[in-house]
Amino acid sequence: MPVHQTVMLAESMACLACQPGELALDCNLGAGGHTAALLDAVGPTGHVIALDLDESAIEHARERFRGRPITLIHDNFRRLREILDSLAIGEVDRVIFDPGPSLDQLLTPERGFSFDPERDGPLDMRYDRSNPMTAAEIVNRFSEDELIRILRDYGEEGRARRIARAIARARQSAPILSTRQLAQIVSAALPAASHSTRLHPASKCFLALRSFLNMETEALREGLTGAISRTRVHGRICALGYHSLEIGVQKEIFRQYAQACRCPPSSPRCHCEGRPLIKFISRKPVSPEEVRRNPRSRSAWLRCVERI
Repeated sequence: MPVHQTVMLAESMACLACQPGELALDCNLGAGGHTAALLDAVGPTGHVIALDLDESAIEHARERFRGRPITLIHDNFRRLREILDSLAIGEVDRVIFDPGPSLDQLLTPERGFSFDPERDGPLDMRYDRSNPMTAAEIVNRFSEDELIRILRDYGEEGRARRIARAIARARQSAPILSTRQLAQIVSAALPAASHSTRLHPASKCFLALRSFLNMETEALREGLTGAISRTRVHGRICALGYHSLEIGVQKEIFRQYAQACRCPPSSPRCHCEGRPLIKFISRKPVSPEEVRRNPRSRSAWLRCVERI
């Protein structure tokens, strides 16, 4: 099985510039790559809080980081403010977001994230397995119009209507219950000329279902705004993004809070004190060298901001 490689680890840690004794927040524990680096950076006098929706990631980290200064929480980073309130923490020093599925989730067929026919599994795609809804329910129960909207809004799929029609037609014969079934239906619905050697025909469909099911865009928006409000002055926030919707949300939120006034145009007067809350430290894509080592990182972008 491929070994997990944390994307842009050196770059993100350089941007965060953690100091011994600080309080750091890893909003996406996953395999623990960033968490381990944060623990080393803040040292025994510091502390790391790590969040994840996947209980198995929490259990793995509990064993891996036993005895280290860390608090592990099974929760969604969209509740960042509430989580810090529950810990009686006002502000943190460093925050990192590395959203999306972990390599372990992608490579475990039972989790249902992969369109790889060699990893056929139930059409699940839940980060949090206590969530009663799965991707199979969306595919089999949502109307054709609803599927079109999901594919367009959450996957930027330009052939959403064609794919939704194919799904609606196929499920009339039998429920679509496996990742291989869905990938085959999507692939067959698209003309051969549209099949890219770099991008699987079903990749945007799987992205859309996963993102909609787990409310990834909404969670990222709330998590970033929460982080900006709860990071101390001169503290830093890093965010990794892997697809255009994710990257777009990060750009939008960071640009909004980097402006002198963030009030809506309809507001008769300024209510935000007329000053920016953050400044940009770094905006960079993944390096060609890292893409060669880890092809899964090819679309990654890193953004880092500092509270001011």
